[in-house]
Amino acid sequence: MKPFSARVLLAAVFIARGTSFLFSKQLLTSLSPMSILAVRFLLAFLVLALIFNKKIRQLDHKSLKGGIILGLLYTVCMIFEMYGLRLIDSGVSSLIENMAILFVPLYVAVLTRKFPKIKTIICAALTYAACILVTEKVSKDCDALTVGIFQIGTMGFLSLIIALITKHKHYGNHFCA
Repeated sequence: MKPFSARVLLAAVFIARGTSFLFSKQLLTSLSPMSILAVRFLLAFLVLALIFNKKIRQLDHKSLKGGIILGLLYTVCMIFEMYGLRLIDSGVSSLIENMAILFVPLYVAVLTRKFPKIKTIICAALTYAACILVTEKVSKDCDALTVGIFQIGTMGFLSLIIALITKHKHYGNHFCA
């Protein structure tokens, strides 16, 4: 890939990631966080599976295992993100999420003018740090694309299971599916 194309693609990813918070915040008025995650990641998995079906047919056990492990870890991160998004502005959430590990405690302190709660530091630092370290370990010996596809599939599947289990829980003014 040419450097210019890579920069454009990277910018597009940042824009898409940043605006996803706005859409998620809107969806939270009518769907549960887990339902949103389930739809989001299952659709993404299906699209990727269709586009990269040859890669999936060449799946090896190590890549599948890596995708499942990363999917489990990132599902936890996304749960924290979606439930956190219900409590704060989407712009603040986007800023905090995109600067996750090192800058979360700093930005929370600056934005709120008080030291962040210990649970904020733990959620940001531990979950994202674990994801990054495991991603590095898993991707060394596997096909990164296949791992990523199954990571997204795992996230969708786990989110769907949790959404179904928590189907009748009442959150705020909305019943969540």
